Amino acid sequence: MARPDLSKERTGQILDALEHCIARYGLEGSSLELIAEEAGVKRSIIRHYIGNRDELLVALTKRLIERSLALIDLVVAALPRRNRSKVLVDYLFSDDSESSSDSAVALDLLIAMSEQYPTCRELLREFMEQMVAKVAEQLELAHPSTSPKQCWSVANGVLAIVFVADSLAPLSLPKNYKKSWKQNATQLIKSLVAD
Repeated sequence: MARPDLSKERTGQILDALEHCIARYGLEGSSLELIAEEAGVKRSIIRHYIGNRDELLVALTKRLIERSLALIDLVVAALPRRNRSKVLVDYLFSDDSESSSDSAVALDLLIAMSEQYPTCRELLREFMEQMVAKVAEQLELAHPSTSPKQCWSVANGVLAIVFVADSLAPLSLPKNYKKSWKQNATQLIKSLVAD
């Protein structure tokens, strides 16, 4: 009888541990030993299923990106025809839109340290381009008489606000900050031709 394939399960377990270690100890403090301990596996298992430290970071970056893109695709598919922009902003600034704190911290640190990890940097740049394009496409649908260039610019601004808000979430700022960021994003969208 053949052994069951544990690669998907082990890879997920290891990446969960890496995400948690990065959130707790930072990128530099997340050694293979700590990750292995957190995952409950031997260090050699990490190398077997994923590889070295750089390969781990690339795998985690890909996973975080895939999760984010899958989530925005679900949201986009559920957007109504009317008030599309408002519903999108409501989602982007809702408590439900925030990823787990470990995921958010890991993504922020990967972005901050991306200059040291060129493959991660390229993946994250592509991710940002995809996110802006997805939001711009929704703004074009909601505001058909506005130029695609202007929709792209507003989408870029809205997402910049979202990413800043997410990166500042660990500070537990008063709720009026998030309310203000949402108002700023709404004002940007209102600069487009009305729905």
